[in-house]
Amino acid sequence: MLAGMGHRTRRSVAGKRKQLEAHAHVAFLPSLEPAQALEAMLKLQPRSMPDRITGFYQARYNLLHEIPDFFCMGMRLPDGTWLSILSGWRRNRVTYLDLQMNDVHFKKESLSAVMRAFMLEHEIANQQELIHFVGGTSLLLRRYCQPTEPCTDGFLWRPCLRASLFHLVIPFMKPESLYEHVRVGTDGESSVHS
Repeated sequence: MLAGMGHRTRRSVAGKRKQLEAHAHVAFLPSLEPAQALEAMLKLQPRSMPDRITGFYQARYNLLHEIPDFFCMGMRLPDGTWLSILSGWRRNRVTYLDLQMNDVHFKKESLSAVMRAFMLEHEIANQQELIHFVGGTSLLLRRYCQPTEPCTDGFLWRPCLRASLFHLVIPFMKPESLYEHVRVGTDGESSVHS
C-alpha cells in the first residue's frame, strides 16, 4: 500500500504529522479500550462535525465492546484533550474506516490528514493489505484507499411545506456523487456481518 503512494503524497502526509508532533507534542493511541473510546467520542461530540446524537456513540461503544473486529484509535494533547479519533473494523487483512471525529478548533493543523497519517503507518506496520474509507476520503488518499460501497440517504418527513419543497427540488439536483466515480470493488471483498 505505501509503495503505491507517490513520493509527494508520502512527504505531504508525513510532513503534516511531524509538524503537529513538534508543535503540540500530540500522542497517538493506536488502540482505545471501549470505555476510553466512548469518553473520547463524547468529549469530541460538541467540537466535531457532523452533529450526532449521543445514542450514536453509545451504539459504537457497544460494537467495540461486543465485536472483536471493531477498533478505535485516537490522538490527544499531553493534557488529555482529545483531538481526533478513527474507528472501524479489520477483517481479512483489510481495514474498514467508517468514523472519524476531529476537533473543529484545530482546522489549520489538518487533524484529519495527521490522524490518517498515523493510522496508515500503524496499519502498514500491522501488515494490513488494504484500507477502505467507507463513504469516501480526501482527494489526496482517494487513489490508494477506496470506499467499500455506495450509500444512500433516506429522508422520512411528515407531510409539510419543507417536505413538499424538498420533493420538488430533489429531481433537479445533480445525480452524480462521489461513489459513482469510484471503482467498484472485486467480488472477493469481505464485509461486516453481525
